[in-house]
Amino acid sequence: MNTNNDQSNDLQFNRPSIQDLVFSINPEFHSENNQKQEYQIMVSASSPKYDSQVEKKISKVTLTVTNKKNLDKKEDLPFILRVTMNADFLVSGSIADDDVKQLLKVNGATLLMSYVRPLISYITSQTSIGTQDIPFIDFTKSQSSN
Repeated sequence: MNTNNDQSNDLQFNRPSIQDLVFSINPEFHSENNQKQEYQIMVSASSPKYDSQVEKKISKVTLTVTNKKNLDKKEDLPFILRVTMNADFLVSGSIADDDVKQLLKVNGATLLMSYVRPLISYITSQTSIGTQDIPFIDFTKSQSSN
């Protein structure tokens, strides 16, 4: 597809990688109800830096999904979980830095969530707690971010 828009195909990324993965069953949790967990999602995008070799801006996007910010206390949770994944994104050098960060907090986070979502489903499916599925998220709405 050829559009006369200079910004088509101007968002590229390297292979996302897991930076942190914590999963621990709470042996003290006893409930017949395998409740679905509420997850906190944090997104950050580094300030874009121009790379003259590729004539694009490079920014790292990080997505963290957790059911508990403080992993030391399990309290009434059946498990604790935190996954952090990131990737470097290349964006057209003609896009303003503030626009790049906003673009990546939405599109970059959406892309990274597509890698994190099945990971969480698979990990939890291998436990007695039951599969935890993260619903689709509209990242255009305010998320906890940097």
